[in-house]
Parts: sequence; C-alpha cells; structure tokens
Amino acid sequence: MTALEDRLRDATSAAAELVTTTSVPAAWRVTEPVAMSPAGLARQRWYERGVPRGDVPQGGASRGGAQRGGEARRRARWLVPALIAVVVLLVVGGTVLLPRVVRQPDRTPATTGAPAVSPARYFVTNMGGAGTGYMEIAVRDALTGEVTDSVPPPGGTEFSAVSATADPRVFYVTGNAGLVAARAYRLTIDAAGKVVSLSEVNTGSQPWSGGSFAASSDGRRLAYPAPSPVTNGKLPPAGIDVVDVRTGHATHFTADRPGGTTDLSWSTDGRYLAFQFSDMGYKQPADKAGLWLLDTTGPGGDLLANARRVVSWRAGGNGYASSILSGDGETIYAIDAQQRADGTPVTRVIELDAATGKQLRILFERPYVNHGNTVWTFFEMALDPSSRLLMVVDGAGGAYRVDIATTHATRIPFPRGTMPNSIAW
Repeated sequence: MTALEDRLRDATSAAAELVTTTSVPAAWRVTEPVAMSPAGLARQRWYERGVPRGDVPQGGASRGGAQRGGEARRRARWLVPALIAVVVLLVVGGTVLLPRVVRQPDRTPATTGAPAVSPARYFVTNMGGAGTGYMEIAVRDALTGEVTDSVPPPGGTEFSAVSATADPRVFYVTGNAGLVAARAYRLTIDAAGKVVSLSEVNTGSQPWSGGSFAASSDGRRLAYPAPSPVTNGKLPPAGIDVVDVRTGHATHFTADRPGGTTDLSWSTDGRYLAFQFSDMGYKQPADKAGLWLLDTTGPGGDLLANARRVVSWRAGGNGYASSILSGDGETIYAIDAQQRADGTPVTRVIELDAATGKQLRILFERPYVNHGNTVWTFFEMALDPSSRLLMVVDGAGGAYRVDIATTHATRIPFPRGTMPNSIAW
C-alpha cells in the first residue's frame, strides 16, 4: 500500500471517530464545514477528549429527548461523508503541496544571487607605444582571457586609446601620425571575437593625440580633450570637444585656465560626462583639480561652469589612476592608492557616490607593487555595457573580472603584454 493510501485510510478513520450519534457541544458547532489541516483535526480530537460523549440520558429518555436524539443522529449521518471528504481533500492537498512549500532536507537551497553575466563577451585593449612588443588592438575573451583576434594600426599611425559603446560589437579607436595629426576609427567585431572592420570616422576637428577619449553609448558622439598646442611658450585653456561622428559637428567646452582633462566616460543616456581635471593654475590659484561631472546638454561654453566637482584634491595631487562613470550616472568607479589600517599601501578599486563624492565600498584590492615611478599597482580598468562588471588589468600577466554587486573577482590570463595603455569593454 502506498503512503498516500495509508494517509487516506488513517484520515477516514479519524474523521469517522470525530462524528458520533450524539449532538456536538455548542462550543464545537459550526454552520458550515471549516477546512482544517490534519494536525488541526488531531488537536480538535485532543481537546474533545474530556467532553461527555452524549448529552441525552442513556435510559428512560423522554419522548422529546428521543426526538432530539433522532435529529442528532440524522445530522450525524450526513455530516460523516462531508467531513470525510474534507479530510481526504486536506490529506491529498497536504501530500502534494507540503513538499513544495517546506524545503526538503536533501535539497540544495536556491542561490540568493546569480553571478553577473555581461552582454559583451569580448573586450579590447591597446598595447601601443614603444617597448611593448605588441603594436595592436587585441580582442580578448572576457571569460577565458584568450586573444581571439588583433589588428595592427594603419601605416604611419600609432594607436593611442580605445573606447566601447553599448553595442558589444562596436568600439572606437584613436590614433595619431606624427606629432599633430590624429584620427578616430570605428572597430567592429563579430560574435566570435573576430575583427570585421576598422574604418576612419568623421571628427571634424582632429582629436588630441594624447589618447584619452570616450564614445557615447549609442556610438554617435566622441568626447576628447581639446587640442592644446603650445604657442609662444604659452599653454591654451583646457577644454573638451564633443563631436557628432555623423556630421563632424563639434561642441566646445573650454575652461578659464590651462590644465589636463583625462579619464572621460559617459552616462548611458549621453547627458553626463565624467572627467579628471589637473589644474595648472596659470596666473590664478590652482584650486580646481578634481573629478568632475559635465552636463553636455548645453550649447557648450565654460567647461567648469557647466560641470560639478565630485571629488577635489590639491594641485599636483595624484588623483585616480582611472575613473569610470556608471551607466545610470549615479556612481563612479576609480582606481586609488590607499592604505590599510596597519599602514600597508594598497591599490584599490573603489565605488564613489557621484552626487557627494563619498566612498561607498571597496570593490577590489591588491598590495602595492612598484612598477616604476608610480603609486599604483595597476592602472587600467573598463566597465561592461550593463554596468555590472569591471575588468581590471593587474599588470602582472592577468586581469580580474569583478562582479560589482558581490565584489567577487575572477582572474583570467592576460597574454600578449602585461600593461595596456587603454582598455574598453
């Protein structure tokens, strides 16, 4: 006999015992059957154990008493099948449903949060520069680290930086030829991480050859530091140009002083542009250095007047090795040189509130290793299109895929060079 049959048999017997030929005391009467669990029925039997089994005299009953007893018996006869049916339904329901709502001891609990998965399987890096041995843009698998393809720069050009769009297959690259001329290219890859095309785009005014630039999420605009040639020994004011690659039209934001603008990154909606500003303070106090957030919706104009400073530091301060604005524009991720409580120097990826500049969390950390004249162990990182993962290159032959929600870091190999000067995901 199956367990279900056993339960049905026991429930039927229990229901029959609950109904007698005598009337039920008023305290236990109901006008309609009430659904109860088998455990509730057992408790009811326990509570009724002290109630007299009959409230009608057993012998010499009056005619009225006999009549009332007959009515009670008639009620009992139709109550029996109804109550049995209710109990059977409860037992069957309990047999089917209880295992679904009560975790079985031999089952593994459901995971509270699945690891983040990027919509972009591949990221790209620019090794560039003399001495690296790899004058190329490399396409890399974000899960395995494998280099799936690479593309050399066009003749006479040296790549300087890369930037990603929301489309996992479309990137932008800047390069320069000589000391002045600079160009921008659109790089497309396929679903297998193979290069499909590298084509020059219209930027109107030429990007500065220093390399730092950012492509908007939709790939329609490029933002880069304005050209800053020295004339008569004088530095021009710092600036950022935003160029529509469809038309070549540029919107110019110019500061009231010379300086450097680096680490440009967009919010997904294309409104805000984060950048770091190094203030040279020509003929005025150098008091504007820091991490800024530019509102690009205007027609251009004063760079700092259209921006808001998120974090400030003194002139000549180190700032961050890298900083990236999240897609929603509410958070900034930065590589910072810090110390542990015991004074041990470390390099960290930190999370900042874009509204207040307050440090919210430490996402990733490595002990400081001196790779030269620098205070950071690693320098380059990229944010995936979903703003859920960071790729951090450790400068020691590896890269870490960091889950922002959990801070879990997974190391992958980083072949063909160790320190890229630019990375995009």
